[in-house]
Amino acid sequence: MADNWRGATWTISPSRLQQNISTICRYLEAINFNLGRTVAWLSLAMALIVFIVVVARYGFDSGSIKGQEAVIYMHAMLFMLCGAYCFQQGMHVRIDVFYAKMSPQRQTLVDILGTLLLLLPSCIFIFYISLDYVGASWSYRESSTEPGGLPYLYLLKTLLLLMPAVIFLQGITDLWRHYFFLKGWISYKERENDLSSSDPTSNIS
Repeated sequence: MADNWRGATWTISPSRLQQNISTICRYLEAINFNLGRTVAWLSLAMALIVFIVVVARYGFDSGSIKGQEAVIYMHAMLFMLCGAYCFQQGMHVRIDVFYAKMSPQRQTLVDILGTLLLLLPSCIFIFYISLDYVGASWSYRESSTEPGGLPYLYLLKTLLLLMPAVIFLQGITDLWRHYFFLKGWISYKERENDLSSSDPTSNIS
């Protein structure tokens, strides 16, 4: 098994339980990493479809409801399914006026509190209040209200459940990583490199 985890290295000989937790977390992070990298390609597809729709409309006086709605679908997938990837890579906006001056241990405590008190409860809340809404849409396979629109509105609304789910899983993996660090089981070569790691899949074996 690889001995590092998103820029961190073991400072102890890990037990079987510690190894298993680390492996599970790396697989979860790999899912979010690959999901984010894959969905990011939708930005290119969106640009191409918008170009085609505009040319068809203003050049040939031929509109496409499906094309316009496809852009909406891809835009929703782009920012709702990339949330966990951005969180993993440290791309979300935060104010570092005090945080940047803290020791790595205090930064880790702030991250833990933020995850426990803000991130995870928000994910649970969004998932819970969206369940009935999404379930109702699935019950009758809701489609577009526009004539000639896409018949997959229920799939689009499912993103309301997928977004908090993948971000929640990323939050859990971060909690374990922070816990291991505070216990002294792992150390970071550079903590910021850990928070914005490149490819977590490279350490999976």
